[in-house]
Amino acid sequence: MSSRNTYLSLDERQAALILSQALEYAKNQVEKGTSNTAFIVNGMKKLINNESLAELDYIAVVDRYSLLPVKKLEGAFIICLAVYIGKTRLIDNYLFDVG
Repeated sequence: MSSRNTYLSLDERQAALILSQALEYAKNQVEKGTSNTAFIVNGMKKLINNESLAELDYIAVVDRYSLLPVKKLEGAFIICLAVYIGKTRLIDNYLFDVG
């Protein structure tokens, strides 16, 4: 729970759940064996864009150690995102290790 959440109205707090929902979507896709970065990122974007109070800043999929972008989801990587909810910029990430 970010300290930035204190800047959000009740409606914005509800809308902010879209960050965790987008990361949960990514996690589920990875668990299903999806390894295409673009497919997962596009799905996350669709979820976020369906939330009227959300404005996507970025989604990045990077190597866990070098922080360089990855195209195929394998090994250790991080999915990072930043989303504006109203005027508040929220960030989140999830660490993956696909063996």
